[in-house]
Amino acid sequence: MVEEDGRIKVTLMAPPQDGKANESLTRLISDALGLSKRAVRLIFGEKSREKGIEVVGLNHDEAIRLLSQSAARKR
Repeated sequence: MVEEDGRIKVTLMAPPQDGKANESLTRLISDALGLSKRAVRLIFGEKSREKGIEVVGLNHDEAIRLLSQSAARKR
């Protein structure tokens, strides 16, 4: 994960077949934020490289901050 202009860029290893990459993305984000998997939902881009994610329980700035911290720990 890398932050770019208020967005998080994620590279996944899961194939984009049968929703596996989308599932991997929501799992990765929920784990990084310490939230349940149900708190992270794909809201657009199901079949696109660009995705929109809704996170329940955190505002945008807090989610970006936590994701950036998680990415920094994994480098």
